[in-house]
Amino acid sequence: MTAGKPGLSIERHQEIGLELARVRDQLTALACEIGNAYPKASEAGRIAQTMTRPIDRLRGALESRMFAEHQGDGEATTHVYYPSPETRRPGGHQPQLVARMPFHDHDLWCCSDHAEEADAR
Repeated sequence: MTAGKPGLSIERHQEIGLELARVRDQLTALACEIGNAYPKASEAGRIAQTMTRPIDRLRGALESRMFAEHQGDGEATTHVYYPSPETRRPGGHQPQLVARMPFHDHDLWCCSDHAEEADAR
């Protein structure tokens, strides 16, 4: 907890962690689609390459808070903010990762859902 603030329950950390993982997956898929549609050096391409970074930083910061607040609970694990792919998408549908796109300081994986859309254009 921080001064005057209650912090989050472990259940709320779990809900937020799953939602942030889903949002990051969606942003990654959009970045892939944008990267297939526009040059990497264009404004859209440059922005697309970096749009997951704030989510990654937030997940890391919240994970640190969770461990500080719920250290002895046994429920505070790295899977809270970095859940397995099977738990991220409703219905268990998991796109296949089919292409690796190198970006500035990380790699972006494109999924089959968007690769098929790009191939159809």
